[in-house]
Amino acid sequence: MKKLSSYIISVFLTLTTIPIALFGGTYIIYDLLHQHEAQTNQYEQVIAQQLLDSKIALTQFDLLQAELVATKISQLDYIVSVKLDSLEYGLTLAEVVNSKAQRDSMTSLHYPINDQEGDVIGQLTVNKDETAFVWNIVKATAPKLFNLTLILVAVSFAFTHTILAALNRPFTDLQIVAFQIANGDYHTPSKTDSKFLEITTLFNALDTMRRQLKSTISRLKDSEEKHARTYNLTQVCLFVINIKQQRIVRANSTFIDVFSPLATPQRKLAMVDFLERLSAKETEDSFNYSIVIGNQTRYFQVNRSQVINNEIECSALDISELMQAKLATELLLKTDSLTQIPNRHCFNLAIHDIEKQTNPDIGVLVMDLNGFKAINDTYGHIAGDVLLVEVARRLKEALMDSPATLYRLGGDEFVILVEQASHPIAINSIIDKVVGVFVRPVLFEQTQFQVSTSIGVAHYHGQNNNITNTMRLADEAMYKAKTSGVSVAYAENYIDQCAV
Repeated sequence: MKKLSSYIISVFLTLTTIPIALFGGTYIIYDLLHQHEAQTNQYEQVIAQQLLDSKIALTQFDLLQAELVATKISQLDYIVSVKLDSLEYGLTLAEVVNSKAQRDSMTSLHYPINDQEGDVIGQLTVNKDETAFVWNIVKATAPKLFNLTLILVAVSFAFTHTILAALNRPFTDLQIVAFQIANGDYHTPSKTDSKFLEITTLFNALDTMRRQLKSTISRLKDSEEKHARTYNLTQVCLFVINIKQQRIVRANSTFIDVFSPLATPQRKLAMVDFLERLSAKETEDSFNYSIVIGNQTRYFQVNRSQVINNEIECSALDISELMQAKLATELLLKTDSLTQIPNRHCFNLAIHDIEKQTNPDIGVLVMDLNGFKAINDTYGHIAGDVLLVEVARRLKEALMDSPATLYRLGGDEFVILVEQASHPIAINSIIDKVVGVFVRPVLFEQTQFQVSTSIGVAHYHGQNNNITNTMRLADEAMYKAKTSGVSVAYAENYIDQCAV
């Protein structure tokens, strides 16, 4: 919202300084063109005179005259160098170099010199610094531009000072009255006259509003007391947020009980985050919101009203138990019940997300256990389960600090997805960790089980294959490793990238 004084000043400056600036600017442009023409005429006159003198110097082979020609031309501020060459004698009679200039700002001008018969007997070469030429024109116009700017600044300052002096005091008095009313001071008398009729009218209007507000507030207090009795009975958190001031205007006792454990810094951060979520909802539909209170994450279903006077009335129903049950159920769906690592369903979700990536770079390691079936058949499923749990624990621990995720697809089949797999060193490092897991035997009821693994490695980069084909290539490589008796085999599309 603009200030009245600022508006008046801006309108005045627009209606006065802009025409002055346009007129002055037109004059400055005219003067620049005039100066350019004057400088050009001066240069042409000097060149014309010195061409005549150059002809005399070349005809009479007068070195002193040639030197005077070069000197007189070089006296112009924007001349870089002057050279007078004799074609008849094949030498330079005179040359003056004033300074060096940038090649892109320098113009070379060549003037041929003819004798009485019209034959070319020499050439006058002038190197002209266009930047210096323009700068001479600007310097000639600069005082006028400065005077024009000084006039504009003086006019603006004088009018601004006058307007502020006239409006500052009455508007300050009006602000004092307004603050008294806003703070609930209905008894302190205020100034109600001014030398300006409009200001006096505003004072009278404020006094009338003060009396009406006093009566209205009295009635509102009675209404609020009745409302407060029922406001705190509900078990739903009720609160009102002022989005401009970013604070809670009022809240019921349930809200205070729930959020009172939050420290002040945490409350401020929570308020900023909640307002961002609130402003992102263009409709009045409910939405879920979570916040950490103490060491527990609480979930709420939030409903909101329209914005009225920068305030939004909200209600928050605690749905923490429902959300925790839902999250626990989702975790069970994504976690292998035996090994407690991500299962096939979670793996499929990860594959789906990878397929959406623009430039995926994923290494796929398919592995199974050598000797597991014999242990499972000989010692029973309990021994097999103990073996799988221990192997999964070791693998998870080995990959903890790596950009890799372990999944169990079923039975003794595992798969590892590695991010940023373009560098073979990263893949080989993870393979070394995986193979190292199987060095130590697994103990079960005083019996040591020794198993190994066969690993098939493929690379998915999303350019010439798809993730399904990559999985097939990794499976084939794992089968090749198993039949060949080696620990690791690489798919065809990965052999060139890895040091086997």
